[in-house]
Amino acid sequence: MSGQMLSKRPKPGGLGHLAGPRVRRHAHRRRTSRVLRGLNLSGVVAEHAGALKGRN
Repeated sequence: MSGQMLSKRPKPGGLGHLAGPRVRRHAHRRRTSRVLRGLNLSGVVAEHAGALKGRN
């Protein structure tokens, strides 16, 4: 149940610890800098960072 609520409420810090890669999908467009920092630990940012930087 909490998973659904978190998905609907992308918090800039709450989800970062619970579901870093999940937030990136919902808030990866609004807070790229914040999401990139959280993904940096996961290592996924490496792939997304290249795509985001290339587009921007």
